[in-house]
Amino acid sequence: MMCAPYQKIRNWTLAASYYKNTMYICEIDSEDRTNGLHLDQAHLDIAINNSWLEKLKQYCLSESNNRMPDPSQPLEKHGTFNCVFSTTISGIKMIFEAPMIVENSQNRCDAESNFVELKVRPTTMSQLEWSEYYLNVATKWWADCYLVGIDDLFIATCDKNGRIVHIKRTKSREIYKESEKYWSTAVCANFMARLLSTIKCTMIHLNSASTVYIYDFNAMNAQITYKVYEGRNRYTFIPDWYRMMLDNLENSMH
Repeated sequence: MMCAPYQKIRNWTLAASYYKNTMYICEIDSEDRTNGLHLDQAHLDIAINNSWLEKLKQYCLSESNNRMPDPSQPLEKHGTFNCVFSTTISGIKMIFEAPMIVENSQNRCDAESNFVELKVRPTTMSQLEWSEYYLNVATKWWADCYLVGIDDLFIATCDKNGRIVHIKRTKSREIYKESEKYWSTAVCANFMARLLSTIKCTMIHLNSASTVYIYDFNAMNAQITYKVYEGRNRYTFIPDWYRMMLDNLENSMH
């Protein structure tokens, strides 16, 4: 959401419900996240980069801080380590989860854990490729770090064959400094705050765990549209057990 003002490649779809004065939002898998351009070079590059990153994790990360990484072990493609965070943007308090990489965790996750990010990018790029990197990649890297309070990143640079040339440790603020002539952190944060406020104003009359608003962002024309699905429907995502828990909690307080 924060990157939408500058995003030219990736579409997204959000489902939102408003229940008991709280707004719930989740991302929905979209069949057209890339404007139908599934085979163009930009999206092939993203797929290749993601593949290299997953392979790099085998060589750099270990499940325990007491042993070295073992790249001979099969790559786990489905498991992730997620943490729950809270932050406030322009008076809007958000609680969300995000996949994390942990360093110096001492085999447990607590407030003192030192979270870092591991990223991959090509060693050399053309002027056009650098522009696309700053707008479509660097913005997302910065937003990911900003929302969860990550300060340190390890950026691996690789050649066109996927061989790692260098790994450097940098700060999330350096990501912005390198690309500040292409985008603004203030624009990203203000857009997200205004979008959340607009969604809330659109739905504030509701008090339904079943009714869902579907918001679609089209990166090609930079437009966000929405549709309403009333009552229980195929997009309803707030589970019954959670709704019943809130109802019982509210009743017990009366």
